[in-house]
Order: sequence, then C-alpha cells, then structure tokens
Amino acid sequence: METLLLMVDESSLAVEWGAPDGRNRPSPVWLCDLLPQQTFRVIWTAGNVQKECVLLKGHQEGWCWDLATDEQLFRYELSMEKSTVLRSELKYCKELQELEPENKWCLLTFILLMQLLDPLLYEKEMLQYFQTLKTVDPVRAAYLDNLCSKFLLENSMLKMEYAEVHMLHLSHKGLTMLCHLEQLFLVTHFDLLHKHL
Repeated sequence: METLLLMVDESSLAVEWGAPDGRNRPSPVWLCDLLPQQTFRVIWTAGNVQKECVLLKGHQEGWCWDLATDEQLFRYELSMEKSTVLRSELKYCKELQELEPENKWCLLTFILLMQLLDPLLYEKEMLQYFQTLKTVDPVRAAYLDNLCSKFLLENSMLKMEYAEVHMLHLSHKGLTMLCHLEQLFLVTHFDLLHKHL
C-alpha cells in the first residue's frame, strides 16, 4: 500500500494531490498547493521503501525523484547468467549477419540485444545498424527512425544523470519523436536543434 504524507513544521497536513495535467490518473509527478511561510516535508511510503522530500521555509521549490540509472527505467537488471546468454546470442547474430549482411531480422535483433546489454557502449554501432536496416527495409523506415529516437533519448537521459546536470543535449541527433516526457520534468535546458519532429 502506498501513502503520501505532507508534514508542515512537523505536523501532518491534509492536502489534495493531483497530476500536473489535472486528470485523475497515475502520474510520476504529484502537485499540491502550499503556503510559502512554513517548512514542508513530504514522506512517501510504498511497502518497505520510504522516500522524503523537504521544502525549507523561504524556498520556492523542492523535489525528489528516482534516477533512471537507479531504477533501471530504460533497461532490465540482467543477472550474470542472462548477460552471458545475451552476449552469446549477440555473437551468433554477428556471425549470421556476416553471412547474410542484409537480413533485416538479424539486424533488428542485433540492435535490440545491444540496447539490452549496454546502450551507451554500443550506441555508435547501433546507429550504424539502424542506417543499414533502413536501407534494407525502407518500408519500415519511419518505425526505425522512431525506435532509434527512443533509444537516443534514453541514452541522452542516462548521460545527463551520470553527469549530474539538468541539461539535455539532443541537437544533431535527427530525432523524429520525443518520448519519456514524464521523466524530463526536472530538465532546465533542452537543446533541440535539427530535429525532424
């Protein structure tokens, strides 16, 4: 069971929480109206996990969030055994790709395996395979552009978190779509030059 408790100067306060879009549905961002003259503390409990966010007296905003890197939002937590199996599959896929360089299913599987194993390590290689795959399968070029955009945005968000900044550099990436917008609410600067949105 999840609870969200607002503490004002160490006393609990009943407030109405809502999503930024005003609709009554699950949201990664919750808002409530507050008076600025007190110190606020929000305590969120879900099962055995408790998180806390503090807004000190006189400050305009406060936040806490789960990092994409900590929560594995864009990739699965792989055990050593699963990683070994996937690396083996990647090797077999590469061998098949050498025999059939224009096999679209092999190319797509290769991209998906690299994204699962280590998206940042394989990013340049994945981009090359996306280009090859779009040449081999032009009917699905728009789908592949969107999938590539999704992966590039996820990688950019991971890089942003590793650098501990609130700036997202997406220029010259040729993005055709933006996804995971709910994860971007703390980004203060976007560089969106040369997009195909």
